[in-house]
Amino acid sequence: MGDTCWRDIQNFPEFVVARTRGQVRSDGVCISNNLNWIVVSKCNSFRQFVIASLDLVEETFTQLSMPCGFDEVYLEVPIEELYVFLGVLMDCLCISYDDFNKGTNFVVWQMKEFGVQKSWTKLLNVSYHDLQLDCKLGKRGHRLSLFPLRMYKNGDFVITVVHYHHFEAIMYNQRDNRVKHFKTKSMNWIFETDYIESLVSPL
Repeated sequence: MGDTCWRDIQNFPEFVVARTRGQVRSDGVCISNNLNWIVVSKCNSFRQFVIASLDLVEETFTQLSMPCGFDEVYLEVPIEELYVFLGVLMDCLCISYDDFNKGTNFVVWQMKEFGVQKSWTKLLNVSYHDLQLDCKLGKRGHRLSLFPLRMYKNGDFVITVVHYHHFEAIMYNQRDNRVKHFKTKSMNWIFETDYIESLVSPL
């Protein structure tokens, strides 16, 4: 890192970055000196979702498996219809998604130890009813897109909701199942950005 030369990374497999309607951000997520994307890998004509992880120090590539059961939820769903988000919660990689087949719950997983498949832990599985949300398609065919903005040590969540050009934040108390909604006109305040001395193109 830090030089002005583009370099090919050896043994970097072919994949398709999952750019979807539901993803609010499609750039890589940086954690533990690794840049991560949700990608689609095809092996023997079988579609599989994985997390592509690029070590920016060693310039090596690894694949991380999705949480248990993810492929069963999205196996038959077109890529563009995915409602999945990759981010960071409490300094750990996290993934959140809509249980597409049922369309009733919002699910959040956290990888407690980076790179360790067994460390995936389900943090949240809450119904849209409990979040006081209507998840039906709107006039323009847009579903709600949810992702976790923050998790507190007591287990409470701040969840961001996007529906077409409408934004709001939800404070969700898991212990008492209490919800507060906050309207906002802009999403500019939502994401933190890490700047590193490197440019990376996954394509």
